[in-house]
Amino acid sequence: MPTTRLVLVRHGETIANREYRYIGARDDPLTEHGQVQALQLAEALAVLPVAAVYSSPLQRAYNTALPIAARHGLEVQTLDDLRESNFGTWEGLSHAEVVARSPEDAQPRPDDCACFSRGADQGAALCRTGSAFFFCLAYLPRSCHNQCG
Repeated sequence: MPTTRLVLVRHGETIANREYRYIGARDDPLTEHGQVQALQLAEALAVLPVAAVYSSPLQRAYNTALPIAARHGLEVQTLDDLRESNFGTWEGLSHAEVVARSPEDAQPRPDDCACFSRGADQGAALCRTGSAFFFCLAYLPRSCHNQCG
């Protein structure tokens, strides 16, 4: 039985990443360093057979995926369901700013993921992203089954 290799990639650096800020659904661009990271990753993955490249439509994810796809003669396929989760009132803030603004809001809650503010996407977004992930797995191009292994 042929083996399919799935490579998961996180986007390159953004200014918010460098500053340890929650960016979630914000559409922050890659820094120059993030662009270099994307090119380096495309070079490193050039030795692998790649049948499809999927990305969130947010520019930091898309612009990380673009050189990988280009290196393999592919188009990046964007899926809204791969969009990053919304951190709600935490968007753009550092953890220290969240705590300073509302120590109660920063406390873990037993009914929620502790990494989301009240009013954020929370579990629904995680389920949506998980569903999209499994959709991608189910619909990988059949040619991948012949190339990977």
